[in-house]
Amino acid sequence: MPTSEAQKRAQKKWNENNREKFNQICYNWREGNEDYRLKQLGYAKKYYDRKKMINNEFKILCAIDIV
Repeated sequence: MPTSEAQKRAQKKWNENNREKFNQICYNWREGNEDYRLKQLGYAKKYYDRKKMINNEFKILCAIDIV
């Protein structure tokens, strides 16, 4: 990992100039990293649970008759 500002700039420039290679490296890392996959599944589950809760609340509010 780059630590100095010059190393960070150099890495950023390399990533921009070698976009396909950078994307392939990231893809390979994600595919081989079980912890990353589990975290992503956890985020997705939280998202869908929150979405389901909001939809249920909306249905309840829609069922209330306002006079």
